[in-house]
Amino acid sequence: GDWTYADLNPAADISKAPALCAAARRLEAARAVLREESATAASRAPELLQQKKAAVAARAFKEAGRLAAELKAAEAAEATRRERKHDLCAEAEANQEEQRLVSTALAEAEAAASERRAVCSWRLLRLASRQLEGGRRALARVGGGEGGAPAARAAQQEQGVGFELLRDHVEVLESEEVRLVQLLGSGDGSGGGAGAPAKEEAAEEEAEAAEEEAEAE
Repeated sequence: GDWTYADLNPAADISKAPALCAAARRLEAARAVLREESATAASRAPELLQQKKAAVAARAFKEAGRLAAELKAAEAAEATRRERKHDLCAEAEANQEEQRLVSTALAEAEAAASERRAVCSWRLLRLASRQLEGGRRALARVGGGEGGAPAARAAQQEQGVGFELLRDHVEVLESEEVRLVQLLGSGDGSGGGAGAPAKEEAAEEEAEAAEEEAEAE
């Protein structure tokens, strides 16, 4: 039946992949800004502390008070940054988990699609082989081509355009059979090129056996 990638893993939504990647970049950029601000504040703190001590020593209490307030504000800002870093870290972890689910769902979808391609390719190969066998039998009945016995040539002439079309059809089927065999052997469309899907092959064999039995009766 019809299916979508999300059906393979209900917890994942493949369509969210671009948004998740963009969100991950934004989160990393925000964390980088916070790290830079913390580094700047950390390098500034010793300087402010030295200035405050110098102001106290010089009895410049107003300046010392201003510097003390600046140090306190820097500490509060750093505490806020720590909280924000924690929140961003949690968001990043959630984002990574969602991306993991999406990647898993995508891999499952690709495996399912590969298996479906394998089934379709083997069905086409079986169909082409059967049609090719029938076409060759039909050609054999009229001598198998030009240059045969007089009776065969007469039959070919009697068939006229029909014979030419049949021969062309057989050539097309031969090319298609070769193409499908190469496709399946390379793994493009067969899910790895290791042979027909087991279930599909078994089903085909059962169908052929039933068909042969029906013909025998």
